[in-house]
Amino acid sequence: EPQRVNVNAAIMAECEVFKTDLEQDGIKLELNLAPDLPHWVVNETELQRAIRNLVVNAKYALKKIENGCIKISSELYELHRLFIRITDNGCGIDKDNLNKIFDLFYTTKGMDGSGLGLASVKKFVESSGGKISVVSQVDVGSVFSMVFPETC
Repeated sequence: EPQRVNVNAAIMAECEVFKTDLEQDGIKLELNLAPDLPHWVVNETELQRAIRNLVVNAKYALKKIENGCIKISSELYELHRLFIRITDNGCGIDKDNLNKIFDLFYTTKGMDGSGLGLASVKKFVESSGGKISVVSQVDVGSVFSMVFPETC
């Protein structure tokens, strides 16, 4: 059930879960969280699950990349929209696949993927009244943006 959540604290708590795993794989994790971000009405468990799914995908995109980095940021836009972005400098997504990545059971990971992660992230964001988008370039990386509207 959605409730008022300290979004930055939820992000930091989730990062503690996978920080060591990323470090062991030589992947740098950077947080750029907006100071004084107000509490936001959202399902905290689902938010953390969405972040985890996006980080797992970013980690996979960084498999063969030296100096891999995942950045997680939060910001408030015009006091009415919360942006959470997960950015990586990984392999990127081919433009032919961009329109499929949120489809249920679609995966580019072969046996390593189920095709459930991004579909569940999209379902959570949209059920929260928000939108998810991705900008990606092959051999440059990807930026996944989750945007949540203010709710009373």
